Amino acid sequence: MQPRPEMVWHGPDASLRLHELRLDAPLAYVAKDRRASGEPLDPSEIIGSLGVDRRSAARPLAEWGSYAASEPAQRWAYLSWLGAGRLTLPGDPGIVQLHFMGLERRAFADGQDLALVVREVCRVRDLVAAGLADGGGAEPNASRPDHDARRWTSLQRQSGALLWALVALRPDAFAERDLRVLGGRTISWNEEALASALAWFHRRGPGATDAEGGRLAGWMARVLAEQLPGARRSVVVARVPEQFEALFESRFSEKHPAGLVLRAAKRPRTLSYRPANRTLAPVEAGVPDPLGLASQFKWLVELWNACIEDLRGLARSAGGEGVPDSGAMSLAQWEAMPADLRATMDSPFAAALADLAAGHADDAGHAIVAIQDVAAAVRMDIGDRARLTPTQSRALAAAVGEAGMGLEPDARLAGGSYKRDERVVLLGSADDAGGGHIGESESGAGAARYLAASCVLRLGAAVALADGAADDTELAPIAQEIERAFDLSEGEHRRLDALLVLLKADGSSVRAVGKRLATALPEDARRSVARLLVAIAGSDGTVDESERRTLKSAYRVLGCETADLDADLSALAVGDGPAAGTSAAPPPLRLDRDAIARIMAETREVSAILAEAMRGGDDEETADHDSDDQPSGGTPPDVGVAAREPAAVPSAGSIPISEPSIAAAPSASSSPAATGPAGPEGLGRRYHAFYVGLLASPSIPLERAEAMARENRLMLAGAIDAINDWSYEVADGPLLYEDAGKLVVDADRRAMIERRGGTEPRS
Repeated sequence: MQPRPEMVWHGPDASLRLHELRLDAPLAYVAKDRRASGEPLDPSEIIGSLGVDRRSAARPLAEWGSYAASEPAQRWAYLSWLGAGRLTLPGDPGIVQLHFMGLERRAFADGQDLALVVREVCRVRDLVAAGLADGGGAEPNASRPDHDARRWTSLQRQSGALLWALVALRPDAFAERDLRVLGGRTISWNEEALASALAWFHRRGPGATDAEGGRLAGWMARVLAEQLPGARRSVVVARVPEQFEALFESRFSEKHPAGLVLRAAKRPRTLSYRPANRTLAPVEAGVPDPLGLASQFKWLVELWNACIEDLRGLARSAGGEGVPDSGAMSLAQWEAMPADLRATMDSPFAAALADLAAGHADDAGHAIVAIQDVAAAVRMDIGDRARLTPTQSRALAAAVGEAGMGLEPDARLAGGSYKRDERVVLLGSADDAGGGHIGESESGAGAARYLAASCVLRLGAAVALADGAADDTELAPIAQEIERAFDLSEGEHRRLDALLVLLKADGSSVRAVGKRLATALPEDARRSVARLLVAIAGSDGTVDESERRTLKSAYRVLGCETADLDADLSALAVGDGPAAGTSAAPPPLRLDRDAIARIMAETREVSAILAEAMRGGDDEETADHDSDDQPSGGTPPDVGVAAREPAAVPSAGSIPISEPSIAAAPSASSSPAATGPAGPEGLGRRYHAFYVGLLASPSIPLERAEAMARENRLMLAGAIDAINDWSYEVADGPLLYEDAGKLVVDADRRAMIERRGGTEPRS
């Protein structure tokens, strides 16, 4: 990455005057106005010739916006903050974000002043942390405090990722004391931060040689132990934190006085950093991977849990004499206790949940478990039900939360109910889940924000997995773009990270999520979602042929036309598109990154309606008493299923990686008369005549299929989707598919249906 000579860096010894302001040591880039050249401008570069407005009140800057695109009053606010020495936290997070993106360029593009950048980032992080602790910045914006708090959190998350990326890239520039300071400022340890820290100790820690890895210090061992699957969550750590830290590190030192010698997996780990500054390319670093040998850390979990047990009496005394021990309660007994009393006690399920997480953790420490195993760990009696009721599902998620852990998906957020064999991620630590609560995400606005983001992540994953591959290089950038676009809180970030783990393991399909959106969203909202998917697919600057095919399917699922996709791609394309009629696969289409950024910034406009589409909406009085197999009250099967299905967010654990559906929005028109040929049981009556007509021949032209659908007052794509949904139940896959302009009946599926009697879905 080469520096840009047209931009001049003004560092700690520089002083300049702009618009009657004196800027000493601004740590910023200044450049001439090059907007007419058409070349991309760095968002942080100060163009001195652009006007400012001293008199008007500045509106908040766009999140991760740019100086050139800002308004005159906003430029004045930014320059004034620089001129005042950057000593206080401004009311507008966008001001600090501009400054941060300049620091990113100095560190990664210029490769200079690394120590200065680290000090400045840490200093700003301290200002933000103090501001968040006080409920806002030094000049809080009273009209939108929650929004600004999330933007400050986004900055903390991004800046923390930058620091750990620098540790991975330049381990020689950091001493252990630097890591300890950085560790103390790390709000939430994710896998990348842990991997970067452990790689540093392996390469630079005491005793590090070419033949043997360095040694892990006791303080970092304690940080690591808390994040590992199997480490219990306990009030002990919160009540007597100093004694706990001292006991852990003392016992660690007794066993390893010089530190734990680290071994690394044979294959290095690749850590990546995606700058907030969109003119900078993603940065990657190959590092040793001690996390890849998880067995060497198992004893740290045992040490952590032993320290909790040994300090339990002291913690109980610190919390007040007479606090009872929860013991071996059932969930029903635990729930019967007053909530304020439960808050003073350790959850009786913490140990079992920790053991469950440890037993199912992969090499990266992610635990994907079945709901029935979670229910067993919290001693919830679910009998032999195939699906829990919504009340049971919420109670299960709350019990896990009171144990200091979390589930993703969380029924309290998503609504609906869990299937018995549904797979979820058991979060080893979930601050938002503490005490059974889920923080701001429990509110309407917080839940809407997260559900919208998770919905788009599922759709985006389906686009990224068009080639069948499920790796971080495709999915991680999508998740990062969604996190920025939806302005998530720290807890919501962790939930989205867990959902990404589940999607990588189990996949996502356009059909499963898109069908639901198509029935719930108005046309303009569906178009916005479709354009957002294009932006996500092109977040790396290109859209290849496999992504284009999946986008085409996604557009049809959302009830949009193929022509809409072509128009959206053309509007974002840079240069000429692929030549038509070529036999070879066309090259990837290059897209305008700035235009993509604008689309991502517009996502908040549709977040509420997206969340409404994905949120559970079943009536508890009905849903909790419906049987697992039959709708209540004599409701026809197709109506009963339709009434219950929208209540639950499609679980990633139940969505297989499959070919994208060709379905579009199911029709909302009235059903045809009940007369006509009899069709298979389990398939809605309105589709019977269409189904029988299709099976009269192995295939028919799409034009004829469309005419048949119209004759039966159906939309073709919606009818295909309904029949294929039923076919998945009775024959393990879709009965109908498109091929060369025809609608084809899959012969194997048809034979399987006929062998099974052609009617009943399998239990």
